[in-house]
Amino acid sequence: MVDAACCGPPGPCPMCRHPAARGHSRYWRHIAGLPASGRQMIARLRVRRFFCDQSQCRRRTYVEQVPGLTEPRTSYLDGT
Repeated sequence: MVDAACCGPPGPCPMCRHPAARGHSRYWRHIAGLPASGRQMIARLRVRRFFCDQSQCRRRTYVEQVPGLTEPRTSYLDGT
């Protein structure tokens, strides 16, 4: 298992492209990888969720993405 955490400035909202001004929460994402030395590798990536405070934007929160590791997911509970 490999643990990693995102850092740096927040990315923009995927809908309105406005940068986040405040954080919402953090959580672990599990990324299954290819076998390494004959053993299964799993990466745990600690990502941040941000508020989108733009009143014209339909998205209220979004999670940061890591190019090449994560891709946007659709949540049917909150419409994001």
